[in-house]
Amino acid sequence: AIVGAGPAGLSLALALRAVAPHLKVKVFERSAALVPSGAAVTLFANGLNALEAISPAALEAVEAAGTPGAGMVAHNARTDDVEHVNPATEWKVSPDGPPLRSSLFIPWFRLQCALLCAWGGKQGEDLVLGKALQGIQQDDTGATMTFKDGSTAKACVVVGADGNMSAVRNALFSEMPEYIGTAFWRALLSPLPASWDLSQDHNKPGWLHNWVDKTTGKLMMIRVFDDQMSVSAASSWPEERLQELWRRSYYGEGSEDEIKRHHEAKQARFLEMFATEFPSYPISLLSSIDPTTIVEHGTFYRSPEQPWGEGCCTLLGDAAHVMPPNFGQGTSMAFEGAYTLATHLGRAAAAATEANPVGSAAYKEALQSELVAALRRYEEQHLHRVRPISDASIASARQFYQEKDGKTNPLASKNTEVLQFIFSAHQGGSPFKPLSSSSEGAHLLTPAGSRTTVSAGGSASAQRGTSACGSSPPRLLSSMGRRASSLQCLQRRRSSMQQSQTPPLLRTQLRGIGRAAPVAMNACSLVHWIV
Repeated sequence: AIVGAGPAGLSLALALRAVAPHLKVKVFERSAALVPSGAAVTLFANGLNALEAISPAALEAVEAAGTPGAGMVAHNARTDDVEHVNPATEWKVSPDGPPLRSSLFIPWFRLQCALLCAWGGKQGEDLVLGKALQGIQQDDTGATMTFKDGSTAKACVVVGADGNMSAVRNALFSEMPEYIGTAFWRALLSPLPASWDLSQDHNKPGWLHNWVDKTTGKLMMIRVFDDQMSVSAASSWPEERLQELWRRSYYGEGSEDEIKRHHEAKQARFLEMFATEFPSYPISLLSSIDPTTIVEHGTFYRSPEQPWGEGCCTLLGDAAHVMPPNFGQGTSMAFEGAYTLATHLGRAAAAATEANPVGSAAYKEALQSELVAALRRYEEQHLHRVRPISDASIASARQFYQEKDGKTNPLASKNTEVLQFIFSAHQGGSPFKPLSSSSEGAHLLTPAGSRTTVSAGGSASAQRGTSACGSSPPRLLSSMGRRASSLQCLQRRRSSMQQSQTPPLLRTQLRGIGRAAPVAMNACSLVHWIV
């Protein structure tokens, strides 16, 4: 069972279908309906590589639903003057090196829809909406989940992919993430106002515009499509006022009047936080946003060293290792985690099948034992991958939002060296082999550029990879916490690794999801948005 129908949970459902199609996978989602809200997320090469290995068709659907990153325009937060233009074609590991692979901007809801369509789960059977988890009871045969509507469900394995305020994590460990001291507002603006000059190259789709003020925060706008812009903003927010950032409307909770008042209030907060400090032009765009698309929330983090699982339960994505969005790695890490977890679970299922007749009591006992052991292997493996990124992101966010050190913000106009370092760490050939139930082994990312091949029985052997790029992390990163310098391990990755062969891609495109999308969609009706 997977709890949470976001990118982490859906990518895991896709991956498990590839490695163990005989296993029954069911996804439980708290929301009563899937609604378009929020802003764009960024997928970097590592996340795109992982998704391609999970499902080439899913990758193509996601790419068709998003926009490749074209570059960044840094504005003066007081005057709106352009201070720096950094085209994506100039993001290189070295002056003589090739351009780096483009990132992808995609609205969160479109990403969810693309993954749902690629998975093909049926609502009510494979995907169950309106299921808010209340508790978990484990025994030798698996776990029983209890939901707030009084219903229950039994599963041999439970994966919590339900975000930073994970109900699965709370059921296992009764702990919440730590607040970094800032709040985020995310929304989609569509159609674009007439004042947005569409003739300028830097205003075309794929360009990220940012305004950074170390006192107030930062404002980012990305034109993701011809008629749609993603807006994200962050500002300091007192912890005692966190209860004002009400997210129940996103889950379809609350009365109609409550939700309406909340939408009006959150737009007022959005404008209030930035209207006095930022230039009038971007603020005028904010006033055009449909308040129903705004998602507001505090920014939290959790040390990846905290436990991820217990017994037959584990965590994935933000539920396991939520980090501030400074480096834009949340979704990409979720895809990598889904790949790693599915690989271990697939090998465990294969080992149980080889040793016992399927359906026998011995098979069920062996399968449960193998799957639980696979969860612990995944947690150990993926921790090594996540730790350096999470540590540096947390340290950077603390310095920028709490200590007001503008030099530590990756989007500051003078920090192109940091940007180049972050992006260069994601380039090169993919270390991920395409997932399948018949493959002999799958490559997993491990510390310092080594790779691990997991055998059918679940054992792992490591092989060292050679340096993919010789650059060192910028001096700025060396001050970002106890382990931040270990980000160098992200650079030593790819040159000796065998690139995965891409099977023919399903030519799939998503359209119409966003401004024109229905207020509520289910997994079955999503296919009508495919051409």
